[in-house]
Amino acid sequence: MTIRRLPGDFRVRERLREDVARALTPTAGPGHAVAVWVLEKESLTTPEATAKLARALGLAADAVTHAGLKDKHAVTEQHVCVRGDGEHAEGPGWSARRIGFAARTLTAADIECNEFEIIVRDLGRAACAEMRERARVLCGGSGGAWFVNYFGDQRFGSARHGEGFAAAHLVKGEFIEAVRLLIATPARKDTGTRRAFTRMAAARWGEWAALAKELPGCPERAAVEALALGRGGAEAFAALPHFLREMCVDAWQSHLWNEAARRLVEGGGTSGPRGREDTHLLAAGRAAELSGVMMPLPGPEMEMREPWRGAMEAALADAGVRAEELRVPGLRRPRFGSPERAVVACAGGLTLEGPREDAELSGRGRFRMRVRFELPSGSYATEVLRALGQ
Repeated sequence: MTIRRLPGDFRVRERLREDVARALTPTAGPGHAVAVWVLEKESLTTPEATAKLARALGLAADAVTHAGLKDKHAVTEQHVCVRGDGEHAEGPGWSARRIGFAARTLTAADIECNEFEIIVRDLGRAACAEMRERARVLCGGSGGAWFVNYFGDQRFGSARHGEGFAAAHLVKGEFIEAVRLLIATPARKDTGTRRAFTRMAAARWGEWAALAKELPGCPERAAVEALALGRGGAEAFAALPHFLREMCVDAWQSHLWNEAARRLVEGGGTSGPRGREDTHLLAAGRAAELSGVMMPLPGPEMEMREPWRGAMEAALADAGVRAEELRVPGLRRPRFGSPERAVVACAGGLTLEGPREDAELSGRGRFRMRVRFELPSGSYATEVLRALGQ
């Protein structure tokens, strides 16, 4: 199975809530001073694309804000708010146009859903048949596929490369190791400056003075410069970009939440399904029971309650941490907040087209399937594919 072989194989379109879209006005006026734009991008992260839009309009980077993050390795369309003038801008891999004015800056709560169209390639006939059977079981005749609302693996940062979670070191006060995981962990998909930076930092970690002189210029360099000046690990971590510091905490929280959700869906036992694919099928069978259950991300201020209390306690125990220890010593930020997340979600309007012979892999007897569905903001399309056996 292959996804994202081409950027156009993975398309995401963000849709605003109907009342929010209706409230937009075509021109600015009293009470409607926030410009709302539609940003289309390909092979760029949301922060990269919004920074490019800001530069094109001659604005500071923080003059462009987004309501949600969209995949880098995809063709995506989303809404951003701009504090500045202009109607249209574009550059390599992105374009943006103003669509109206809002009374306030948009947030994630203003997003109704994300619409996905994904081409899954390099499938055999048996895999295509399995996808259709799993879709039948997940939907249960309702037209929407229920699945465990796991955070996708792309959220897990350095842990994706077998290095562990930076935040697990932060809570122990091991700041330098956390910084290493965040900026000196090479990834296969690194390109350009980032590729050069991570590989040099990994190869010469600890040579602070030399690295401070020779590393390519990028915001993460400030942490190494702090260490070269003899400052401590906490100061080096605090020198990292705000987004990176927040995401490292989010990554570990997401992993812990996933582990608790898995245990809850499995019924709390230590033995159970071998992978998330089976857990998704279990959740579909218990959709009526689980559909209203909300569970917070783990943090020191969360209130333990049923039915997920035991599952969360077990997940934290396996990680060797207690809820009250989820703090970064000596720093106010980032913090382990506890927003609530639905344990199960529904992929609405799920449809499968195919199988069709894959023109990209002609002569191999391989096929492709086109999958379409809608997801609430914050849910991961890769988990829907996992639920379908891919």
